[in-house]
Amino acid sequence: MLNKRSIQLGIAYSLLVILYKLTIILTGNALSRFGFYFSNIVGVLFIIPFIIYTIKLTRDDKGGYIGGKEALKSGFLMAVIAAIILSIYNYIEFEWVWRKLSAEYYNSNDFKLFLAKNKQIKPEEYPAKIDAAIKELSAFKAMTGKLSTILFISLGTSFMGAMVLKRNRPVS
Repeated sequence: MLNKRSIQLGIAYSLLVILYKLTIILTGNALSRFGFYFSNIVGVLFIIPFIIYTIKLTRDDKGGYIGGKEALKSGFLMAVIAAIILSIYNYIEFEWVWRKLSAEYYNSNDFKLFLAKNKQIKPEEYPAKIDAAIKELSAFKAMTGKLSTILFISLGTSFMGAMVLKRNRPVS
């Protein structure tokens, strides 16, 4: 049976992250230093308190007691629900805005400065590197990269939350 709290909090977390990402995009900060390099990991880290809260609410729903396995299952189920919703959103977001913005970034001076830091790449090779990077753009790659990060952090957080929040019923 699916845990109602896991589904509710998975949806709530997903909506929060979608709102957060839309705010960054619609305010024109997607290519800012924070928006480009750090916004995704911050969105992923938002999941930590949601997983802990999911386990706590599940424990409260069960009369204040929850086993470690059930706690792990409820926290990770919340993360899987969120990952499914966010994967769909990330695919749509990439096709909507990031394909164009990524090509814009690869043609910017910032990327050329990044290439210049690698002494093995000669300046005459820059156009070929830029074209190759643009051709490799893929919504699926972007989606799975974010998905693997969220699942990795979620599994660890669910495990730690299960260990900290588990409470077995007293033996009578």
